[in-house]
Amino acid sequence: MFSEQPIVISPEQEKQYALAPEPSDQDSKRPIKKIILIIALVLAVVALAFAIFLIVKKYQVKPPVSVEPTATTTVENNFNSSSTLPDLSNPDGTASSSASTTLANLAVEYLAFTDFYQAPDNNLDFKIEDYSLPLNIKKDGMNYYDLSRKLNLEPGIANLNNSGFAVVDNPWQNEANDFYSIYQRLDEKQIPVLITSDFLIYYYQNTLKSVFKDIESNIFYDNLWLINKELYNLAKNRYETRLASIGDVNDSILEGQRLEMAFFAVSLELLKPDADQISTQGAIDNKSKFSAGDVERFYLTIPPYLKDDVAKELALIKEGKQNTKSPNLLYKKNYADFIVPAEYKIDAKLNNFYLATKWLSSTFPLEYQSGTCPNCLLDKEDWRLSMIAASLISTDFSSRPDLKNRWAKIYKLMAFFKGLRDEIDYVNYHDSLVALFGDNYSVEDLFADSNPEAASNLEKLKNKVFAHDYKIIQGAISKTDASLRPTIGFKMLAESYWPNDYIFNRLTWPLVGTYQGTSTKVVGDVTACDYQKTVRRCNGFSMDIVNLIHPLAGNTIFDKNTRYTNYQKEAAGLVSSLSDLTFWHTSNYWSTLSIMKSVLAVDVKKMPVFAASSQWEAQNLETASAAWVNLQLPLEKFSVTPVFTGQSLGNFSQYNENVYVEPNLPLVNELIATNNMLAQMFTALRLNEELNSAAKNLQDIDNDLKDIREIIIKELTSEELDERDSATITDFARKFTVDQKTRASRVLSLTSPSKTTIKESLEKIRLKVLVHESQGNKVISVGPVWDFQESR
Repeated sequence: MFSEQPIVISPEQEKQYALAPEPSDQDSKRPIKKIILIIALVLAVVALAFAIFLIVKKYQVKPPVSVEPTATTTVENNFNSSSTLPDLSNPDGTASSSASTTLANLAVEYLAFTDFYQAPDNNLDFKIEDYSLPLNIKKDGMNYYDLSRKLNLEPGIANLNNSGFAVVDNPWQNEANDFYSIYQRLDEKQIPVLITSDFLIYYYQNTLKSVFKDIESNIFYDNLWLINKELYNLAKNRYETRLASIGDVNDSILEGQRLEMAFFAVSLELLKPDADQISTQGAIDNKSKFSAGDVERFYLTIPPYLKDDVAKELALIKEGKQNTKSPNLLYKKNYADFIVPAEYKIDAKLNNFYLATKWLSSTFPLEYQSGTCPNCLLDKEDWRLSMIAASLISTDFSSRPDLKNRWAKIYKLMAFFKGLRDEIDYVNYHDSLVALFGDNYSVEDLFADSNPEAASNLEKLKNKVFAHDYKIIQGAISKTDASLRPTIGFKMLAESYWPNDYIFNRLTWPLVGTYQGTSTKVVGDVTACDYQKTVRRCNGFSMDIVNLIHPLAGNTIFDKNTRYTNYQKEAAGLVSSLSDLTFWHTSNYWSTLSIMKSVLAVDVKKMPVFAASSQWEAQNLETASAAWVNLQLPLEKFSVTPVFTGQSLGNFSQYNENVYVEPNLPLVNELIATNNMLAQMFTALRLNEELNSAAKNLQDIDNDLKDIREIIIKELTSEELDERDSATITDFARKFTVDQKTRASRVLSLTSPSKTTIKESLEKIRLKVLVHESQGNKVISVGPVWDFQESR
């Protein structure tokens, strides 16, 4: 079909060519001269360009090294302009050379937050100006009577005298029931402000929640659409090419390709604007609607041969039925999981993003139905298609750096801020394929029906992926529990997970047995329940968590709630598992436990006298427990107090020499170190290129905490606070206000498998009244603390 065709010349053309004059010698020399002249001009231009290049290069400032695929690069809008990651704990703001070298060649999919964490140095030449206990606060307290006319201090007199501090009720509970409104009320009444550890933790946790919400709203949706669209197009082109080649026949590779295509088609349809989500007014600020421009941008047409299957899947998701067979995944699926939380419904993009992420959490099972797994989701034939699709997805992902970078922004940030299970992902799958079959493996060749070793290759892949070390405490599904084996498999996006369930399951029935006390009526026990005339431990509580990082033996409430067979054994096993430091900052949950530890493990010898009492230790326990609860509560929306917009601390407030910061140096250092870790990871993920506000918010946190740290250092080295310090403290306490209209419940409900529910409440705020030494005087400052309550 590609043979040469004869050239036909008409008689007129032949005559014309025959009459054409022959070129003369002079005419033939003219083109040669022109060619020589052109070559000379080109050489001159090249020489001039090369000279200019050398001059420019000599004086050129080198741009930052690309972060792809390394992790040592700073991008625009970051905290410094060097070619290394920002380290907010160092004076020059750059990461240590060892850290940069270690991460220099680490691909983005292998980066972890822990790679950027550096433990803070809490060493200080302590020299604390202090007083002796007991006090006669009415006589010794320089500003006692002034405060007593503004606050009812009588209930705290004994503790003020004996311990140097007291916690009293908030007299403005109905009008001021959050940290910032209380600080505003204290300022209005000219009561010296105390920055409490509770407030520092609250400020940090809530600001991080705000940062993540900003990322969710402005980064996740667009990136997820682009990722899904490219993977969909790859799968579609691959499928249609093979379909055209072999026809619509029974072929495992063809069906696996179709499954991959359908998987991303459903995800895109869930992301795509629905008709009732589209604004009729063009460009809008209303986040509950998509604009006309969004509709044009986020558009997809499903080909006719796939349209019905995708439509059926979408209908099942919308109906939300349980245990219905998926027309695409080919196993029964619980569609009731697609219920969108209220906080996502108010934003159209977040609503659709949530639905898509639930779909992307679908399982591509690693096991098929057999004698060892009778309840597995797929028979062997359908399992083969699922394994092929999972292999194609993993291969497509791993071969595209831009997609990996976009996905890392979503996956790693969700894993840190919301928590994700340690499950089989595309990295595990791809690494297993490479380890078994080499870098140049072909999914089509390995698993084709015509390959006699295809079944063996699938078994090898299954066993290799299954052998990967997944950590149970980080949410991995137990390989030894036969009832859970059907749920083990590849997931594009792991399910949400905090370790509460795992920890509490280890510390309750049946692993922990019956009550060993002398009475079945356990006073103060919020973990017990009666079952067949025995008392069992039906649910965990906050002290189970605290005990993992700070032994609570001897605490009356803890002892009452842990007097069960095998409790000590199981608790010791959990503590031992936490000795693995590689996951301590893998998520906000574990970072919070590190923050709690900095509160509980404070060295009282390096603190003023008020920190030496058992009452202070008990209050620290409440602070730590409340920090664990507050992590899991919804965001409280802040608005910047108008006078502080665009300003730093210490510029506005009047001088009050009696203000004070609770001087827990390890706590503020841990907050700074964790914030610095986040800043570096944001840079490695190139997040700051898309969302400058994320970097700015972390920089603001860093500035605020470092200002507070400088004041704490002064307090612990007997250096008097000056007017600037006073203004910094007062401004920090007044920087934000809480939006009361959108404020959610401050109660966390945890339901155990035995259906008992324990409630962790932070609904109320109390006041810490603290005596500290200042210029030879004993002065009193006041600040808010959580009123932590636990009940069932």
